[in-house]
Amino acid sequence: MIFGLSKAIAREHNAMKEADALVMALSDVPLLGVTASLVIENAIPDAHDKGLQVYIVGASEKIQRRLEKLGLFDLVNPEHILSDRTEALRQAVDLVYGKEVVA
Repeated sequence: MIFGLSKAIAREHNAMKEADALVMALSDVPLLGVTASLVIENAIPDAHDKGLQVYIVGASEKIQRRLEKLGLFDLVNPEHILSDRTEALRQAVDLVYGKEVVA
């Protein structure tokens, strides 16, 4: 599962060239191993450097501590650390299109 996460993030990382926001849904990720941590450690700063707003969704306390330890929360607006995926997507779409999204 962790290698699957790494592969999926790496694939999407390449697709970020034309994105306006990055939503990382981590609710189904029980822990971050070295491989997944390295992929995320590269993806978030790259997104930040490209001007993308980064949203982290559903990360357990353990995952949040790991991301904090890696210094990644310094690059993420605290309001963009959410537990609800739908809310994160609404916020990202609202940010991109500059209007309120109706459910």
